[in-house]
Amino acid sequence: MGGYRTVAGPAAVEVKIEKSLFLGYAAPTPDSAAAQALVARLRQEHRQATHVCFAYRLGDEPGAVTYFTDHGEPAGTAGKPILGAILRRDLTDVTVVVVRYFGGKKLGVRGLIAAYGQVAEAALAAAGLVLRRRLVNLRVACAYRQFSALTHLVRQAGGEVGPPAYDARQVRAEVQVPTEALPALRTALAALGAEIGE
Repeated sequence: MGGYRTVAGPAAVEVKIEKSLFLGYAAPTPDSAAAQALVARLRQEHRQATHVCFAYRLGDEPGAVTYFTDHGEPAGTAGKPILGAILRRDLTDVTVVVVRYFGGKKLGVRGLIAAYGQVAEAALAAAGLVLRRRLVNLRVACAYRQFSALTHLVRQAGGEVGPPAYDARQVRAEVQVPTEALPALRTALAALGAEIGE
């Protein structure tokens, strides 16, 4: 079964390191808009924080999108270790944000790298990991007498059929199918005489 690893749900952790308070957040984010919305919300909530650093990874290789920012910390000391925590677990469609309230003691470059990495790892551990399947949405239509066969084919492919809509000559429905099952299902539905649209 094809699929991708991501976090099961949103999570937050709190870690004190050398008098600084670090807050770690991990959440599933299906696209960059969701990732940026999460970061914007946390920056708003933590306006008094010294730094709000984050990283995300979206999509699958070879076209996966990764992004990170140190948000004022020395280059490579915050965003990169956060991204490293995501990549070590081979996760995607996930954003991790680490908020730092400076406690008065400098950590140095190595200390910052260790701290941001540790908090990111803790947030991901708290969120839990799941394997999900990528699904494709299709619109299908067929003759009334073919609808039960169409439903069987979609379910056999690991997909789901939405509520049917009936008109004078056809049944129409939205279906979701795993990406890897799509080519074979298209062939089977075409042989059935079904119409397929994106």
